[in-house]
Amino acid sequence: MTRRTKMSSDLASVRPALDQVLEARHRWTLDGSHVHVPTSHGERHQRVDLRIDGDDLVLTSVVLGPRRVNKSAKRRRELAVRAWHRNSATNLITYGIDRRSRLVGEVRHAVADLDPEELDLYIAVLAAECDRFEYLLGGDDRG
Repeated sequence: MTRRTKMSSDLASVRPALDQVLEARHRWTLDGSHVHVPTSHGERHQRVDLRIDGDDLVLTSVVLGPRRVNKSAKRRRELAVRAWHRNSATNLITYGIDRRSRLVGEVRHAVADLDPEELDLYIAVLAAECDRFEYLLGGDDRG
């Protein structure tokens, strides 16, 4: 059974699409504005955060936390370059270091044009790619 909890009211506009996605993806769970996605055949997990920014739905997933990003100035620069390289290879996900000094992947899409199939794709790809990037960087599963 899929666990669902109350979402914040600003996400109400995407709730019908999200409900359809969660119904089809039995192993995904919703906790507030976070979707927990098993990856790597269930051995690892990735959390995808959803929020509304203006007219867009923004999906974010953490690759590395601030402690690993800010290990040294050199490490932070190296991660920024690796994120830039990954950005040049993909059109769907944008990687970067956010205001909280986390290395994150992000997908943005206009709420008005969002359908359940797109939302499913964005959550699945963002979770898988951020988990893969985390693994390649030697990161433990953040979940």
